[in-house]
This record gives sequence, structure tokens and C-alpha cells, in this order.
Amino acid sequence: PATATLTIKNHDIPADKNVWIAAAAGNASVAANWSQGVPTSDDAILLGVFSTADMTWDAGVNGLPDAVASWTQDSGYTGTVTICTMYPEVAGASFTNFTVSGDMAVSGGKITQVANAIQKEEYRLNLSVGGNLAVTSPGMIDVSAKGPRGVMAGRTENTYGGDAGTFGKAFGDPKRPYFCGVGNDGNWSAYYKAAGGGAAWIEVGGAVSLSGSIRANGGRFGSSVTGELTSGGNIGTSGGSVYLKAASLSGTGTIQASAIVSGDNKAASGGRIAVELTEAANA
Repeated sequence: PATATLTIKNHDIPADKNVWIAAAAGNASVAANWSQGVPTSDDAILLGVFSTADMTWDAGVNGLPDAVASWTQDSGYTGTVTICTMYPEVAGASFTNFTVSGDMAVSGGKITQVANAIQKEEYRLNLSVGGNLAVTSPGMIDVSAKGPRGVMAGRTENTYGGDAGTFGKAFGDPKRPYFCGVGNDGNWSAYYKAAGGGAAWIEVGGAVSLSGSIRANGGRFGSSVTGELTSGGNIGTSGGSVYLKAASLSGTGTIQASAIVSGDNKAASGGRIAVELTEAANA
């Protein structure tokens, strides 16, 4: 058309929210990435309206807390939030649980954990929500391919939740799954290692509404040692673990801890999923 009408309106940052405004991927401990500076434990967090950049929640740096009042990932948010919680057994671990004292809504983007290193199990996603948790599609909590690459001491190649044929027996507690999945044989070059699924431990005081997904799938063999890859190799990686405790659970979403198998020569075991409902009559 020869002419067009353009209407410009102010979109004010809400005064009652600390809004993620980062121009590029960055740490939550950087004051310039927020509308009200580095968050405090009293802040209501909002992502997606003014920035879709990836975020790393690096608690303990520049006063960044390990708790906030509420958390909202808007449907317009397309980035990934990496929460750096560690297993409490790891020496020197100071950030072992991230707490949202009120409600948490994940309507867009992804929440994940830090990827574990080769034959290391240091990181998992440990999340406590005091109110209700809503994970709405396309939003997801996804720790797939965040487990160790290579075999962990005391565990057999490719196994986590079940018996992977001749490759080993199950381990861990099926009612309270805690560990990551594991990858392929530790004799492989580091270049070729594929990661097992990560571990998500989620406790919610209120209701969980799930139309999105919670995933802890194994990773794939390929040309990189990170991520959930899509090609190549005779390899199997086990699924990780998902533990979800809540008053009730509803919705048509999915919870997964699937094994990944590429090629003919490797078996792999699925991970474990446990859901504990404190008000089961309302499930």
C-alpha cells in the first residue's frame, strides 16, 4: 500500500515487578539486566515482556538471593533460564535449592540446570514453590542431556531406572528418584561422550497445573559433548529423574525421563519419575 497507519503506545514496565530487560544472554546477578536492579527475596520476577534473552540464576553473586517472592515467565519468553543449584553432597556447594515463596508460572521458554561435566554429578535442578506451579505450553522444565557424560563410579554404563539388558541392574530409589542418568562407556574419547538425563527435584506447596512438559531425557551422540544432539553413533544414554511433590496435579502435559538409543550396539534404560500428592483426593 502507498500509505500505512502506525500507532505508537507506551508499554510501561510494571512497578510491582522486577522485570528482566537484558539486551543479551547474561547473569541474574548483573543489576543492568533488571528494571529494579539485582533481585531481592521480596521481588516478583517477570520475564518475557521486555527481553527474551537467556538467563543464568547465579545465586550468591553480587547479593543475588536463592529465593524470590514470585516468578512469571510470560508466553512471549523464548529463552532458557539456567538455575545453578547443586547437590548438597558436593564439597563447597552453597546454592542447593531455589525457592519461590509464592506462585510460579512458566508459560514460555525453558527452565533447566547446569550441565554436568565428564563423569561428574554435581548439578541438578532443585526447586521449591510455596504457592501454585503452572507449566503451560510451550513452557517447559527441561533438564534433558544435563547428566554426566561417561560412566559414573558405582554405576553401569547407560543404566538408571531399570535393567538395560546385559548392561547392568537398576540403582537408586524408585519412590524418590534423586540421581542423574549416565552416558556411554567411559573408555570413549571425551569428544564422543553423550550425556545422560539430568535430575529435577520439585516440591510445590499448592497445586501443579501442567499443560507444558517436564523432561529429563538422555542426550544423543554427535559432534559435540553438550546438549541433546540429534545424530550419529552406536550409543545409548539413560534417562534422568523427575521427582514432583505437590498438593494436586492436573492437566494434559507430559513428564518424561526417556532413554536415547542410536545405532544397533547399545542398550539404554529409561529414567525414573515419581509424583507424590499430599492431597491425592484432589488430583
